Amino acid sequence: MFTTRLISGIILVLLSIVIVGQGGILLYAVTALISIIGLFELYRALGMQRRSLAVVGYVTACSYYGLLWFEGQRYVTLMIIACLMAMMALYVLTFPEYKTEEVTGAFFGVCYVPIMLSFLYQTRDDERRCIPGVAYIFKSPGACDTFAYC
Repeated sequence: MFTTRLISGIILVLLSIVIVGQGGILLYAVTALISIIGLFELYRALGMQRRSLAVVGYVTACSYYGLLWFEGQRYVTLMIIACLMAMMALYVLTFPEYKTEEVTGAFFGVCYVPIMLSFLYQTRDDERRCIPGVAYIFKSPGACDTFAYC
């Protein structure tokens, strides 16, 4: 089990070096794809991957990456508020269907997965920080995860 995890970790590190080294649209697309997959996995863990709350989350994540690509960061707060309002409207309009914990998890997933992962792209795209900044982002959790597993 450890050998499989070690080999897959090495492969992922090599892929991340190539993707981060390229930067630009490749890093943007990979980060967006991983964000959507990660959001789907989180929603699956919460048992809501194909429900209407999850659809609002997916649309918000895609909208966020659209804003990021077209440099509309000034609208991110508005987008997050619109997401919360849509989720709360679904909660109220379909009252017995959802619990407050599900709405909280769906909203937290949007704020946690796509927005946090987008900082890989944003850090690499910033010419002042560039590759060393992204290297620190990978090194810290990677080392912590590996040592915790050992």
